Amino acid sequence: MPEPTDNNLTFVVGASMFPTLLPGDEIVSLENSSVTIGDIISYQIENKNILHRVTKIEDKKIYTKGDNNLKKDHYSITKVDIIGKLTQVRRKNKIHTIRNGFAGYLTGKKCLLIKRLTLFSYVFIKPICNLKPVLWVSNKIGQVVFNNHLSIIKKTNNSSVIYYGKIYLGYYDFNKKEWMLRNRFKPFFSQNQLQKIIEHIDTKRL
Repeated sequence: MPEPTDNNLTFVVGASMFPTLLPGDEIVSLENSSVTIGDIISYQIENKNILHRVTKIEDKKIYTKGDNNLKKDHYSITKVDIIGKLTQVRRKNKIHTIRNGFAGYLTGKKCLLIKRLTLFSYVFIKPICNLKPVLWVSNKIGQVVFNNHLSIIKKTNNSSVIYYGKIYLGYYDFNKKEWMLRNRFKPFFSQNQLQKIIEHIDTKRL
């Protein structure tokens, strides 16, 4: 499913464009310019504002996909549906310029490759990580290494993200009521352990 922005088209919600866009990224600039393959565009469908990358333009139909999704979106849009082309976002008080066009096309392909490699490796690594001795060691490492360097940033009332220094670890899913961590960090935290850690962290609000 596509990940919507919030109702005011101000912040990114969800992880369908990860790692290009992170939950809580503030939308700084949307340009009203011509659209090409590789552009990240904001458009409206089913009364939701979506930010996805253009993968194909054919017979006045525009096809899109999230960088973090394995499959293309099941629908097509037209120019009438487009709100604008995303060019800049603000993340942790820093402005990030978005790659569009051919550079954006290559970025989308790279993200897809990383996604497939991650899923492939996770199939083989997950059974090992779920062994109790490995989980115990991983949790201890998490306690020692991560605890003193974690920070939570609340962008809006419905978006909280967690960082280790400058490294993005994941975001809080308010529907599931749990932290959605990136696969590489999951072995180091259980939900209960993470919640206890978070209770002692000063939360920053941007």
